[in-house]
Amino acid sequence: MGGPRHLPVRIHVPHRCRGGSATSGVRRKFRWLVRRRLGIVRATMRDNRQMMQANTIAFSPLRRWLAALALLVAAGQAAAQAVTGPLVLLQDRQAAWVEFPVSARCDFRVFTLDDPMRVVVDFAGLDWPEAPPPDPGPGAVAALRYGLFSPEWSRLVLDLARPMRVAEAAFAAEGQTIRFGLRLEATDEAAFRAHAGAPRDALWSLAPAGPGLSLPLPRSRRQPGEPLTIVIDPGHGGIDPGTMRGPLMEKTIVLKAARILADTLRATGRYRVILTRERDIFVPLSERVRIARAARADALISLHVNSEATGQAQGVSVYTLSEKASDATARRLAELENRADVLAGLDLEGEGTALARVLVDLAQRETNARSRRLAEAVVATLAGADRLIGSNPHRSAGFWISRAPDVPSLLIEMGFLTHPRDRARLASDAWLRELARDLTAALDAWAADDLARRGLTLR
Repeated sequence: MGGPRHLPVRIHVPHRCRGGSATSGVRRKFRWLVRRRLGIVRATMRDNRQMMQANTIAFSPLRRWLAALALLVAAGQAAAQAVTGPLVLLQDRQAAWVEFPVSARCDFRVFTLDDPMRVVVDFAGLDWPEAPPPDPGPGAVAALRYGLFSPEWSRLVLDLARPMRVAEAAFAAEGQTIRFGLRLEATDEAAFRAHAGAPRDALWSLAPAGPGLSLPLPRSRRQPGEPLTIVIDPGHGGIDPGTMRGPLMEKTIVLKAARILADTLRATGRYRVILTRERDIFVPLSERVRIARAARADALISLHVNSEATGQAQGVSVYTLSEKASDATARRLAELENRADVLAGLDLEGEGTALARVLVDLAQRETNARSRRLAEAVVATLAGADRLIGSNPHRSAGFWISRAPDVPSLLIEMGFLTHPRDRARLASDAWLRELARDLTAALDAWAADDLARRGLTLR
């Protein structure tokens, strides 16, 4: 969708005056700015609203097919559409206005999700700047983020501090500039919940299909000397940046580390390597697990970067699956990593039943034992290289990415962006190459032991 752009994000957050008077100068200015913008976009609002409402109109089969074809053509032609300037947020607790300039109009849809409360805007083929999401400050919008959601679609997600409804949303021309504007107004919790939910329409099917549930894939008998298949999972991506510190973003660091590790493993001739994502794109957690199972992977390694409030923690830590967390730190980290789909604006309704059925497959204790042995091999190798976290480097918790019932899985936190030494290491290609060599050595040791237990040999 074009090269990355580094654009500034301009945020203005008006505050209430003492006592919350609605007649304060700041509040009057805020209302005036919103009215001015609404005056610009209202002329085109009717056409855009009709386009958005088309999702709920009962199409005839022929018209539905033609509409779907038109959307596919539009998505294929959308590569030139991009955000061309700073995103502006004006807000208080009762209203919010978001706007940004674009190079061209594109198809979009707007909806809300509950638990947690979010407003989601999907755009066909709109390229966003590669810049950290801004901090909006106090107001109705608690946080916002944007990025690539699938190969043809990008997404803007606004986390809400209170229930809000979408009052207006449209593209509008202002001279030679085209802007997208979104206005939110306060509503009550009951009304918000009544209208929340992702549209169920095949015309707007954006996310990759999940793996569903199936019996474990049958494994063919491995031939002596056959390369092992390793799936490397660069965590986060696209609209989900992961941990951030200044210009450094977890999603960018782990993608670089995954590529370096893949090259190192392939160079040995002993491994076939697959990445769950090759670029800055969002991949649902369930899809990452499906990729590993479909590849009949011998191991799945998910790479991440950690953070910690005090800034004192440092070093690499290794995590495996356990329904009972080994400690409070592991439990909090699992909760954070497992929220990736929520942060990307996915509606997780129905996931509880599927997850319960997946847990039945986890009775395959052999896979969990193999994962633990892989973790021990990594810890033993990194311990001699002064890379591990000081205490308890191998921990366990209920990580989604480790739930493939027949693939030994490992989640590696490569360091802490909140610690100066780790931050310098994670930004260094040379250090990432050293880590890749250590992980390759650990995989060699684990693979030789694992194959020997099954009567095979590593070439």
